[in-house]
Amino acid sequence: MAELVRINRYIASSSQFSRREVDVMIEEGRINLNGEIVVSQGVKIDPDNDAILIDNEPLMVEEIQIYKFYKPRKVLTEYGFGRGRATLDSFDLLKTKKLPYSGRLDYESEGLILFTNDGYLIQRIQKSESKVEKRYYVTVDRLLNDYEVTELRNGLETDSEKYLPCRIKEVGKKNYEVILIEGKKRQIREMFGYFGSSVKQLVRFQIANILLDDMAPGEIRKLNKHELKELKNIVGL
Repeated sequence: MAELVRINRYIASSSQFSRREVDVMIEEGRINLNGEIVVSQGVKIDPDNDAILIDNEPLMVEEIQIYKFYKPRKVLTEYGFGRGRATLDSFDLLKTKKLPYSGRLDYESEGLILFTNDGYLIQRIQKSESKVEKRYYVTVDRLLNDYEVTELRNGLETDSEKYLPCRIKEVGKKNYEVILIEGKKRQIREMFGYFGSSVKQLVRFQIANILLDDMAPGEIRKLNKHELKELKNIVGL
């Protein structure tokens, strides 16, 4: 018998529905398990043998697809028309599949982005509570002093934003490795900019256990079984 899983988690990871949407459908009595209306989000199922209906229609299980992509500089992390700038639609596989992604990078930044139709996995990666580490290589025009580095390590609070503590170490001339467990808009650029240090290059080279390795800008690869298994362990799936 397959390992039992909570029904709301299974449906969210196997369909286009978010976990919250599944919970609402359960509350509304719209989900049926083996002929019985499901009344609790905590019900566990055997995915190989149990029959699930949503609004009296069989649950259509989507094939889970997970890819890693090396976003080049000067590409917008979005689909569609980029007003003269390149977007994700510039890459055939992404244009065709239109997969959701976790790990937006700004136009001038480059590096690792994960693409998957597993909505629950994306949520787990993005939530700071999951403590999923994202590693960056950062080149700046001015090194921070000891006080400024300590401020970042302790958690920086500006007039407009509050950032969680991060890990940061100098790794070369005007270069840092920065590790975050959150991903606010332009976060690293804003943190360094607060101290008057401008980011000249920013590369994200790791999310959880997933590495860029020897990938070239613009390259996309499907995760192998080992990468996927370890990633799910890290995010608690």
